[in-house]
Amino acid sequence: MSSNIDIFGYDDIDETDWKESLRKMNTNQWDSPPPPMNFIEPDLDFELDPDHFIEWLKLENEEVIGDYKTDCSGMCEYSCLYTSMLLSETKLKGKLQIICGNFGFWEHYWMSYTLNGKEYFIDLTLQQFVPDSPKCAISLNEGEVDNGYRNFYYMDVKEYLRDKDAFAYYEDPNDF
Repeated sequence: MSSNIDIFGYDDIDETDWKESLRKMNTNQWDSPPPPMNFIEPDLDFELDPDHFIEWLKLENEEVIGDYKTDCSGMCEYSCLYTSMLLSETKLKGKLQIICGNFGFWEHYWMSYTLNGKEYFIDLTLQQFVPDSPKCAISLNEGEVDNGYRNFYYMDVKEYLRDKDAFAYYEDPNDF
């Protein structure tokens, strides 16, 4: 006997056929290769050093083995915390935000920086999904172009730091 279950807000899915229903909804992407991505090196008014990020992770007592792809895996929210703290006192020309969403199927966090009408996605941990990406992967948000990032919402950096009480509980990346 089968019954209907609620998967991602769809309560009309028969539980015996849920995998096929997920495929039809295009949410079953954990084994799909990422779409092609165009990485760029724009002239921004700040720099991020991925090696400094790894040193910060060590200060936070995270296990670091020396392989960037492995070391950054699962550290996407930490990378946003790091970037937000690092740039918290910097007078930026654009708007910096944290993004929570998905890369393919997987939950993921990355940064958005909007400058001169262009939105850049900045991701210090993309190598966990795209092994040949740069350590500091920057790409343009091109709207409807599938770049792997999806289902996302923006978070204000200052509110995020306040809610995390970041400077009370985490090492300030500006101090080393």
